[in-house]
Amino acid sequence: MRARSASLVLILLGVLVQTTLFSVGGIRPFRVAPDVVMVVTIVTARWLDDDAALLVGFTGGVLVDLLASSLLGWRALTLTLVAYMAVRARSRFDLGLMSGALVVLVLSLAGVVLLGVIGTLFGQATLTEPDALRRIMLVPGYNFVLAFLAQPVIARALEGRSRSRAL
Repeated sequence: MRARSASLVLILLGVLVQTTLFSVGGIRPFRVAPDVVMVVTIVTARWLDDDAALLVGFTGGVLVDLLASSLLGWRALTLTLVAYMAVRARSRFDLGLMSGALVVLVLSLAGVVLLGVIGTLFGQATLTEPDALRRIMLVPGYNFVLAFLAQPVIARALEGRSRSRAL
């Protein structure tokens, strides 16, 4: 139960960082920002059971949807699907920091493409925008770099909680 609570706090912090530090007026190298909420969703899936990981993805997506002026449920659906893929790839995280970052890279690529496809289907015109290819290429790369920082922080937050419960 504590790991679930800690993961929801982590996703809230991810949403806060995403909507403040990497917002439109914030840090955006090459006019593209990393997707912090997606990284937190993918990395927390390692320590959570299946239902909790999907809840984290859905919660993060709904919060980003509510804070952005976009279609409600668009990111929630995408991040829930990314959380599902992360649960299915959970065994790949156990190989080390680099393999975890590679999982984040691959799932971020899938998530960005899925976000573009769903957005295009529902009239958000994301795949037809001129910078769509740049976003598809750069966001997974930024998330890959961010994963090296996020994995140890999230591991400490979630493993520390579960170990204290076991004692």
